[in-house]
Amino acid sequence: MEWHLISRCLSGEATNEEKQKLTNWINECADNKKLYEKAKLAWKTSASFKLSEEYDVDKQWRGVQNKIHRTNNFRRISMQIMRYAAVALVAVISSYFIWGNRGSAAVDWFQVVVPKGEQTNLVLADGTKVQLNSETVFAYPSNFSRTNRIARLNGEGFFEVTSDKEHPFTIETHFQDVKVLGTKFNLNAYENSDSTVTALLHGVVALFDKAGRKVVELKPTQKAVLKNQTGKILLRKVDEAIDAGWKDGIYYFKSIRLSELVELLERWYGMKITINSDQLKNERFTGTFFRDQTIWQALDLLRLTMPIDYLPGQRTIQINYKN
Repeated sequence: MEWHLISRCLSGEATNEEKQKLTNWINECADNKKLYEKAKLAWKTSASFKLSEEYDVDKQWRGVQNKIHRTNNFRRISMQIMRYAAVALVAVISSYFIWGNRGSAAVDWFQVVVPKGEQTNLVLADGTKVQLNSETVFAYPSNFSRTNRIARLNGEGFFEVTSDKEHPFTIETHFQDVKVLGTKFNLNAYENSDSTVTALLHGVVALFDKAGRKVVELKPTQKAVLKNQTGKILLRKVDEAIDAGWKDGIYYFKSIRLSELVELLERWYGMKITINSDQLKNERFTGTFFRDQTIWQALDLLRLTMPIDYLPGQRTIQINYKN
């Protein structure tokens, strides 16, 4: 497989001899040509992404390389190609991968994976701006356009959707679908969380269950909290600082349980944190963290407001009750 030659040619680093060698390989059979076209499409699409300046290509790939699996309709894009292409574009995947086949025809999907401790921004073909939080998977079809606006999310994203009343923008999650015309909202939809939270800042958002039934329509400053296991929806008032402050690098908390806060810290910093006290797990924290703080600064702040102490390790942190 001529992955090295493909990546060098797409990055503009290939010599004339390497270009000729790749041309010969492409012309050997139809499968080679199809594979090359897929790689080239992924490369071109990645050029539209606007990534955060601090993104680490090698770290990104290490975080996602074990999440890519081969299916009947999927050909793996190599590590080398993805390192040369934009870091957020992980692979071209079939409609069967992760989300399941929801249509009669298989469609290739582009997938963006944000590892723990990272965030990234991207702009879609219709002008919609998307900001993705840590440990998020975002996917959209290869035929995404101004008239075919659909995406899938497992994680958290802040969306500024370009207005188009005739072509709604739909975001599918594991427990609900969100349909918008043009709006700003935050969607927290981690598959392994107890709830899915849609916080609307501007515009109108309609929520649908997985059977396609409209459940609720949100107005500005409203948020819907869907209990994933029961399907119950609670309507509350948006607190933009708490519900979407992360996009500006500021994390506000109001009476959050330590056990829940620890899950967020693990996601942000990519470290395992263990609480060695059931009593501590229910302790509550109110305060503010900043994106540029280290994990140790965050824990020191907790230590000032809670009866805790911590033991640092290379990849695991132990939190103990402080007598």
